[in-house]
Amino acid sequence: RSKFSKSWVKNALKNLDNLATNPGLDKLEVRDVHDAVIISPGPSLEKNIEELSRLKESVFIVSPLRCVQILGSYGITPDLVVQIDALEDECAAGLNIQNVPPIRNLLLEGTVNPSLFQIKADNIFWTLQENVSGIHKLLDAKPTPFTAPSVAMFATYVCKHFGFQNICLLGQDLSASGNTVYAKGATDFLPEHGNPNHF
Repeated sequence: RSKFSKSWVKNALKNLDNLATNPGLDKLEVRDVHDAVIISPGPSLEKNIEELSRLKESVFIVSPLRCVQILGSYGITPDLVVQIDALEDECAAGLNIQNVPPIRNLLLEGTVNPSLFQIKADNIFWTLQENVSGIHKLLDAKPTPFTAPSVAMFATYVCKHFGFQNICLLGQDLSASGNTVYAKGATDFLPEHGNPNHF
């Protein structure tokens, strides 16, 4: 918090227009599906992604933004894409936002870099932690009911919030081997954040 809070607050203030014109997480509803698969960019994703392509019509697929291009190369369009990392201005400026595969529903943490709200999606939803209470009061919005240390864990809480009967984590192992932290293609859109020595 001490390292990033200044940029988080700055982004939240810059995002006020985006938050005011897009619905919050509490407006997102899921119907008629009981099973969810949460994608993560760990190396084991490569072992299981073909199986996922066979199941894609019968499960609700949640993916971090980092995995959208990998899934697209297998003909998989996630039902919900999540981005909670704020990204520094330099990193966000280097993203090729026009080259992102189709996104149905995009869920952004309100402290993300404002450029991420420019990603083309059928629907954009946002969420914001309760410690930014002034923004919630201003927008009459409900705060995020949970916190999590990673996008995969955040997505797990989202799926639990929606009441899925079964939740499967795919690629969440982060089983770094040698210099491999991510599945092939997981750093094509977002740069690598991680050191194999940390896993």
